[in-house]
Amino acid sequence: MAAAAASRPGATVTGTQGSSAEREGAFRFLENKAIDSAAVSKAIYESTGFACGDEEAVFVTIDQMVHSVTDRKGIKGLGPSHNRQSTKSRTIHWMNSLVIDSEGTPMGLIDQRAWVRGEDFKPHTNDDERPADERESWKWVEALKASESQFEETMAGCRRWYVMDRGADCHSVWSVVAERKLSVTIRSCYERVIRRNGREQRLNTTLARQRVIESFKHRVPGNEHRKARVANFEVRVLRVPVRLRSSKYGEELWIDATAVEVREKGTTPAGEDPILWRLLSTVQAETKADVLKIIRSYTLRWRVEEFHKTWKSGACDVENVQLRSFEAIYRWATLLAAVAVRVERLKRLSREQPELDALEELSREEVDAAIILTKTKKYEVGACLTLEQAVRLIAIVGGHMGSPSYGPPGTKTIRRGMDHVVPAAIALARVRTSG
Repeated sequence: MAAAAASRPGATVTGTQGSSAEREGAFRFLENKAIDSAAVSKAIYESTGFACGDEEAVFVTIDQMVHSVTDRKGIKGLGPSHNRQSTKSRTIHWMNSLVIDSEGTPMGLIDQRAWVRGEDFKPHTNDDERPADERESWKWVEALKASESQFEETMAGCRRWYVMDRGADCHSVWSVVAERKLSVTIRSCYERVIRRNGREQRLNTTLARQRVIESFKHRVPGNEHRKARVANFEVRVLRVPVRLRSSKYGEELWIDATAVEVREKGTTPAGEDPILWRLLSTVQAETKADVLKIIRSYTLRWRVEEFHKTWKSGACDVENVQLRSFEAIYRWATLLAAVAVRVERLKRLSREQPELDALEELSREEVDAAIILTKTKKYEVGACLTLEQAVRLIAIVGGHMGSPSYGPPGTKTIRRGMDHVVPAAIALARVRTSG
C-alpha cells in the first residue's frame, strides 16, 4: 500500500490501488479495528533510525500541525474545527518528529502522534486547569521522550540535536531536557528571569544590551503578512542560568542556557514589526562559529514546515482524504507521511547535493522510465545520471518546463512526475525480469 501511495501520492485510496481486489484489501486494512496503528508507525520509525547508521549527528525538528478534513458524511472520532461556527470540517492535531542530517536533508520520521480536541477545549493556557500531563503542551514531552527511546533502540550512538518552536518553551519540556541532558534549541516564548553578576535580571532586556557579535544580510521571502526583502540582522549572545518556573504547579527549574538574539535592523518596511528571534539552547557557544551553529539549527525547523505543506496540501494532499474514521485516516496519513518525506528528500538533495549518483535515491527502472517518458535525446536508457538530472526529468514529466531559468523543481511537479514514472518503472522492471 505504501508503494502504491508513493506511485500516486496525491490520489485517493482507490486511485492508488490498481485492481478491485487491491482496493477492497486497502479499505479492509484501513478500517480494521484489529490492526495496530502503532505498529504501522513503528516500521517507519525503525527505518529512519537505521538510516541514521552512517550519521554521527542529526537534527530532530519537532512541530505541531492541524489537519482539517471536510466532513462529507459524518466522520467519526475527529475534533472541532478552528472555526467553531463551521459544521463542514473536523480536525486532527499531529506532533511530528522529523530527522534531518547535518546537511539539512530530511531522513524520515522518528515519531508521530495524533489526537483530537474536545468540543469544550479551552485554547488559552491560563484557562486550562488540567494537570500538566493532561494538557496539550504535554504532547511535546511525549514526542521528545518517544524520539529518544526510538534512537536508543535503533541507533544509540547517533548524537541528536532537538529543535522546537515557541510551543515547546514550557517547564515540562525543559524538565525532560535537563533530566536527560539533551542538546536542544527552542525559540523563547516568555520573558525569563536570569541570574547574572549575583542578582536576578530580565533575560530579554539584558540580552538586548549585549554587544553585537555578528551582522549579516539574508533574503527574506514575502508572504501575505511580510514584504520580500534583503534584511540586515544583528546577533547578540549571553550564557546564563535561566529560571523556568511553572507558576500554576509551583515548580521551579534553573538551567544553564545559551541565549541568542537575532534582530532585524534598519530594513523593516513601514507597518511591519522587525524580525526577532530569541533562542534558548543547551549547546555551549564559546566562539562566534558556535553561535552561528545554534542559529542554523533553528533555521532547519522550516524543514518540518515544508514537510507539513507537502503532506497536507501539496504532493500528498492528505487534507482531502475521504475516509470516515479517525483510525482509518491515521493509518492512511501515516503512510502518506513517509511518502511526503521522500518527496522532500528528493527535492532537497537534488538542490543541495546535485552531483549525487541518482541510483543512491532512485531505482534503475525509475531513472530509465524518466528518460523514456520525457523522450529526451540528451540521455540514453541506462545512462549514469546525477540526482539533479534525474529529478529534473521526473519534474518535466510532471509539468516542469525543464529550463534552469524556471528554477529548481518543486514538490508538486516532482509528485506529478512520480505519478507517471513509478508505474512505468514497475512495468519496466517486470518486462526486464520476464525477458
